[in-house]
Amino acid sequence: MTHRVQAIFNHTEDYVFFPDEKMVSLCCWNSRNAERQRLLALGNVIGVLSKVSFAQQPQEELIIREGGTGTLACVINETSGDEVHRIQWYREDEAIDPESPVYPRYDYADHAHVNGNYNLTISAAVLAEDNTRFYCVIDDGVTQDETSQIANVTIAVFPVQALYISQNGAELAVNGSAQFEDGFEGYVSVTVNNCNPAPLIRWFYRNNNEAWDILSSGVTTTLNPGTNENTIVATSTLSLTPSSDDNMAEVMVRISHAALDDELQLFTTLDVEHAPTVIVVDPPPPIHLRAGNAAQIFAIVAANPNATVIWMKNDEVIQRGNPLTFSTVDDSVAGENYWCNATNVHGSLQSDRFTIVVDTVISGKPKVIIIISIPAAVILVVVIYVFYIVFIKDATPLPPGDGTTATVSSFMPDKVDVSVEKTFYPDGHGGIVEREPESTDEEAADGLDGMPDRSRTSYAAAMSRPKTMPSLLSTVKDIGELMK
Repeated sequence: MTHRVQAIFNHTEDYVFFPDEKMVSLCCWNSRNAERQRLLALGNVIGVLSKVSFAQQPQEELIIREGGTGTLACVINETSGDEVHRIQWYREDEAIDPESPVYPRYDYADHAHVNGNYNLTISAAVLAEDNTRFYCVIDDGVTQDETSQIANVTIAVFPVQALYISQNGAELAVNGSAQFEDGFEGYVSVTVNNCNPAPLIRWFYRNNNEAWDILSSGVTTTLNPGTNENTIVATSTLSLTPSSDDNMAEVMVRISHAALDDELQLFTTLDVEHAPTVIVVDPPPPIHLRAGNAAQIFAIVAANPNATVIWMKNDEVIQRGNPLTFSTVDDSVAGENYWCNATNVHGSLQSDRFTIVVDTVISGKPKVIIIISIPAAVILVVVIYVFYIVFIKDATPLPPGDGTTATVSSFMPDKVDVSVEKTFYPDGHGGIVEREPESTDEEAADGLDGMPDRSRTSYAAAMSRPKTMPSLLSTVKDIGELMK
């Protein structure tokens, strides 16, 4: 309901006052031009006898989280004097009395105002009421009032549930992927609804788990009114023209806000569709396959979406699908003109031609055994040859070991080769012993007449001593000792 009253100014007074009991304030007009003056406060007014000025004015910016508490500064200097002054706080142009029950959420930090402390405390901050301008005024009742600087109070609100990331208007899953096409521009956006003030939104990029790089270009931010009073809708959009190299790269959004203790982070993966760009044949060519075995040859293709692989030999299709499979490798598999073709909806790519070799002999590790066996065979042949030269080539065939007598070649001390009659007997251990017949006077004339008696006696004694023919095992041992 509105009440209207006509006021007539006779221009004999300077000001006209009208008390407003509901607002606990005093309205004032200039009587000469009917211009409304600053609203004055009524109620409990604190007065002191002093000459005052501001020692500390309200801060220019104060951010209080919704439901939280904050304090606006106002400290005055007091000097002795007889002027009466008062301190009045204002919210916008509305005078407020911190000591009145009309404003229960506002209070002085120090009711005794020690050292001129008139700081104003705001409790249980409300977005609709406290998100505005505050200031205070010193009125000494005589001179012109002194007004403080304006304090802009911001009530911070950030509804986390209203945060989402989207592409082309469609919301993406948390830590999901965004669809792009190689060489075509696309967009990813992050939106915060009904927040106050506007958040700080930054975009970052990395590929192959490298360090994060901040994205400064291609980012635009728009602010629109929110559905709630004193709120806004903040939207930050990233424009990208990715290539095939960006497929599976990561994009991160970091959001900072006065209502948050820590940054919020959102992630999305770039799903970049592209034609086949690389084909790697595994195992690498030339490919060796063992005859008689099963084998598979793979084509590793970089493509999105996945490519269809066709295998060719001599320009003829031999198989569709990956890998190339041979159930049994034979000579018909060998060839130099193999290749494959990979195709998806965005294009196709042909691999380099490669060769398949079929191994029909021992391959792989058995070759090492052959290489090692060749030197061993050579050594064995040498040993046999030395044995033949030393023990077999000039040896006399063994006579029967039954006690018969045979004539064998012998060497005299003076290197004269003579024939000696010897008798051979079994030694009972698988060998044969030889024993010469006893010397006779007739034997002195059988080629030994030129020898001194002493040499003849020593030779006869040596030849009469039983001797054992060496066995093959002892001969090999002796060769081993010599080789050491």
